[in-house]
Amino acid sequence: RVSTTLALYDANLNQIDSSIAELRYELMSSLGTRNSPSLQGMVESSYYDVHAALNATEGGIPLFAGSQTDKMPMVPATLAEFAATPADQVFVNDQVRHTSRVAEGVDMKFGIGASDVASNLMPAFKTLADAGPFGEVLTDDQMDAIRVALHQLDEGLRDVRTINGANGRQQVQAETYLDRAADREILLTKVIGDVEDADLAQVAYNISQRQTILEASYSVFAQLSSLSLTRYLD
Repeated sequence: RVSTTLALYDANLNQIDSSIAELRYELMSSLGTRNSPSLQGMVESSYYDVHAALNATEGGIPLFAGSQTDKMPMVPATLAEFAATPADQVFVNDQVRHTSRVAEGVDMKFGIGASDVASNLMPAFKTLADAGPFGEVLTDDQMDAIRVALHQLDEGLRDVRTINGANGRQQVQAETYLDRAADREILLTKVIGDVEDADLAQVAYNISQRQTILEASYSVFAQLSSLSLTRYLD
């Protein structure tokens, strides 16, 4: 389960990263040309992508909600709803993290909260929502707002990538433990198979032969130990 959950974190964080990068490109292009025929739709679509990723589920349980199981961690479903929602009510996840046994005596703590991922992205969406709706051509005020939003997006995107980097390191650790467990399973299977396939009569004979050789060596050693220089000279 740990590997699956970490992989789902990775997929959804990459989705956020990709969507924000595309939004950033569109904002830069609009600044360069002052034309913005598709900008409003891009802003709304990017917000939707973030909302959908952070409300992703695994087996019906929200991934980014902490210990919450009955409600999605990011509340406003649209950019318009977000603009009307107080900042402290956008996210409802808690900070509880999961613990799972990944190897004998080794527990891994994992989990990512929606607010950890996107709290620093929200100011950019607020800036853009307040500056919109964007029409065919940007106003001076809208261009100033976009410049502010780009800086805010950079800060938020840095958080997303930092968190996903840490998640990636945990993926490597989990896969390492799983590989070791698989290797142990293969070894134990071989040992059990060797025992099951063994000729018990031959095994008993081999043990008897080795015991006879061992006893003979003990006898020779005892005789050599009893020798003395005096007896040798005699």
